[in-house]
Order: sequence, then C-alpha cells, then structure tokens
Amino acid sequence: MNERALPEFLSGLFPNPAAHQEVASWFLRALGLVSFFAFWSVFTQLSGLAGPEGLAPSDLFAERIHNTFAEHAAFKKWLSFPALGLLGDFALLRGLCIAGIVASLLLVFVRLPWFCLLVCWLCYLSICCLVQPFMNFQWDALLLETLFVSLFLVPVLSWKAGASPRVAGLFLLRLLLLKLMFSSGIVKLSFGDPTWWNFAALDAHYQTQPLPMPTAWFAHHLPDWLHRVAVLQMFVVEIVLALLVFAGRRPRQVAAAGILLMQVLIAATGNYTFFNLLTAALCIPLLDDRMLAGFAVPRFKVGDCKAAATAEVLPAAAKPVFLGSRTVAWVVGGLVAVLSLLQTISAAAPNGGHGSIVRKPIAALIGPVAGFRSINEYGLFRVMTTTRPELVVEGSHDGKSWRPYDFRYKPGPADRLPVAVAPHQPRLDWQMWFEALEWQSRLQRRERPVPSAWLQRLAQGMFDENPQVLALLRHNPFAGKRPEFIRFRLVRYQFTTPEERAESGDWWRVSPLSDIGVVLRRPK
Repeated sequence: MNERALPEFLSGLFPNPAAHQEVASWFLRALGLVSFFAFWSVFTQLSGLAGPEGLAPSDLFAERIHNTFAEHAAFKKWLSFPALGLLGDFALLRGLCIAGIVASLLLVFVRLPWFCLLVCWLCYLSICCLVQPFMNFQWDALLLETLFVSLFLVPVLSWKAGASPRVAGLFLLRLLLLKLMFSSGIVKLSFGDPTWWNFAALDAHYQTQPLPMPTAWFAHHLPDWLHRVAVLQMFVVEIVLALLVFAGRRPRQVAAAGILLMQVLIAATGNYTFFNLLTAALCIPLLDDRMLAGFAVPRFKVGDCKAAATAEVLPAAAKPVFLGSRTVAWVVGGLVAVLSLLQTISAAAPNGGHGSIVRKPIAALIGPVAGFRSINEYGLFRVMTTTRPELVVEGSHDGKSWRPYDFRYKPGPADRLPVAVAPHQPRLDWQMWFEALEWQSRLQRRERPVPSAWLQRLAQGMFDENPQVLALLRHNPFAGKRPEFIRFRLVRYQFTTPEERAESGDWWRVSPLSDIGVVLRRPK
C-alpha cells in the first residue's frame, strides 16, 4: 500500500470536517426542501385523512391507543407511540404540520439547523404516529431516519451555514445510504421472487406500480432485452456501487453518479413522492467541497476547497460539541451504526428457515426503539406485483344504474393518461392500490372481501357528501343529490398495445376481475 492509499481509504471511513463544510450546508438545504414537500403534501390532505370527519380521525386513533395501554405506564405508551399530543387533537396535528413547514424552510436557508432538524423530526414522527394507516410508507421512515441521523451532523449551537460538520454525522449519513441501497437490492434476491432472479421484474412493473408516470406506457412497450438490462443496472447500483460509499473519493463519485442516475430513471416512469429527491440528497455527503467546486456551486472559493480537500484525512478537533459531549455523540451514534449494520444483515438473510433465526434476535434488539421509526429496515419491491387489480368505487340511486367516483391520480377512465404528481403524495390513491391487492389476495383464498374501516368511512363520506373527504377525489358524480348505494368491485387494468391505442385512443384495457362486489346502503 503506497503512502497515499491509507489516507484515501480513511477519507471514506473518517471524513475530514474541514473538507465537507459546503457539502454539509448543501445537504441540509436539500433535506429542508424534501421535508417541506413532505409536510406540505400531508397538510393539504390532513382534513380528509385525519380530521374529525375524515377517513381515519386522529382523535379516534389516539383514543384506541389510550385504551390499549390503559394498564401500562405512560412511559411505555410513549415509547410505542412517541407522538406530541397523543390526545389526538386535530388542531394540534395541523399545528405540527405548520411547525414542520416553517422549520423546513428555515433549514433550506440553514438557519438554526440543529433546532430545525429536531423540530422536523418530532413533528413528522408525531404525524406518522397519529395519521394511520396513511403514513406507513418506506419514504416516511427514510425521512424520519435521515432527520434523526442529521442531528449528529451539525453542532447544537450553530446558527447558520459554515460550521464544521461532525464526523459522526457524515459517517452515519453514508451508512444510511449504504443500508438503503444494499438492503433494497439484496432483499430482491433473498426473498426468492422469481421475477427478480430471471430479470423479468420490469416486464409488468411499469403498469402495475402504484401511480405510473405519463411515460410509463411507453416504457412498458420497450423491448424485453432493455427491461432486463435495466434490472441488471439496478442490481449493480444497489448492491455493487452501494458498497463504495465508504471507499475513496473517486469510488464515492462513481457510487453517487450511479445512484443519482437510477433515481432519475425511476422518477421518469413512476410517481414515488419525495423518495427520489431524498435519496439524491443522501448522495451529497458522498462528495467533498472540492467536488462541489467543480460544479461551480455559488459562494465557493475553489482555492479554499482544494486546500480543504487535500488536508489531512483524519478529522480535526472541533470546539462546538454535539449534545454537550462528544462522548455522548459517539456512543449514541455508534449504537445507531451497529443497529443499522444489523438491519442490513437481517435484510440479506434468506426468507424463512435460517433467515428467521437471524432476523428474530435483530428484531428483538431494535424492538425497544422501533416506535420512533428512526432506525429502519428497507426493501422496496422485494416481491413484484405482476397484475394490476383496481378497486372501483361506484354510487347509485336505485341499486341498478351505477356511476363511478373518479379519483385524482390513480387510474380511472381508460382514455386518461397517467399523470405526474411527485413530489406530492396523494395518500388515499396510494392506499387504494394496497387495498386492491388485499382484496385480490382474499379472492384468491376464496374469502369474501371486507372493506377496511377507512374504506367504510370513505363510503360514509360519499353518502354524506362530506366536503373534506370528497376533496380527496377528482369528481363527485352525485353533487347535490346523495347516492343511496355505494359499491366496491375489483377490476383489472392493463396497458393497451400500440395497436389498441391507435384504434381506441385508450391507454388502459379494463376487464372484470371478479363478479363479487360489496354494496353498502346509506344509513337511514
């Protein structure tokens, strides 16, 4: 090993804070922007989702939690559901959204960064705890973990951009990106889904993903060999390039470029809310100030960046101290790092058999802090859906003639092109995708589908013409005269072929999936 090899290696494991001041500032700006999108998106839907007349009222959920933990100590209740305002008061929930929006905007300008990170983390954690079941997506968990880990990045007392970042924060952010990418790649193999093993996962993915982009129809009709090349590229990025996040400068650049390219391709064909932006933001800590100077980022002094980037790779001493004690920061950060590594091992374990022997003790170790949703396991699309069931909601006055309710973003009329909506997440539309899969699973088991509690409240909102609930939809076909019946039925959506598209003008081919439906009548 030559005299520069060891410092180059250590620059991945022990980043020099002096070479990452601007990197830390730009990462915080990007994280603030992502947090703003997340809070704003939830805020615009909050009344319909969790308001007193919404699909899953937060006060009713909080009441169930109180009843469940009635005989337990308050501390145990808080560990399981660490929400600010567990009383479920909706005004407080709105206040948490507004506080998160303000803190996110301050973070964009890197003002009071540690305090803003803490406010964003606490507010989003509370919202995720109380707005159930609409806040259980992996990007919600990823945002919470990113906000939490970022608390290790900046000194508590820092007022604005320019303070030296903490080595522990840079290390944990790189570890988080490694865990996200590597776990997402390895679970596709460890769970044994044949569509990943034979590189056929994308043959149906573009039409079966929750909310396709307008480009998805065209991507679906690309040659099969190109779909297989894309799957191979995904495995290379998520498994091979992910392992370079702790390597030297050049390998980290390659890893960042590969991950960013994959996120652009994913975002080009599917609406995955703020996930792609957040993953792109996590690539920033892989860079250093000299790399950013090459992109002509404003306010950079290239000479200073070069000097910082060629400085000693081991971290220089920093006077500002995180949480009042550097020892506390390293102990807590070390614990987070160990748990994250264990989760990566858990993801790599095979599904069932010996894999369960590995997963159970790891889950037991993480169990005490699982309620904080800030040390998570990731595994997007570990099992691919090869068909697209859709739950159609219809209303009627007489039980014979039915009119469909049109949702804002999920597939509806066959001639409507999928729409672009990211970074906003229409959570009802997303939840309808999961509900349709559950109904299909029940039918395959020869069980009669039963509408979930929130789906029944959706029907009730349609009966009552509740404006908060109906605002989540595109169109109310019964404006001014309430329906007497609401029907749920399962159909199959498939992209049309180019020939069918040219003849009919439709983007979707719709066919009945079952003749079993569920009809609800308006209460008298």
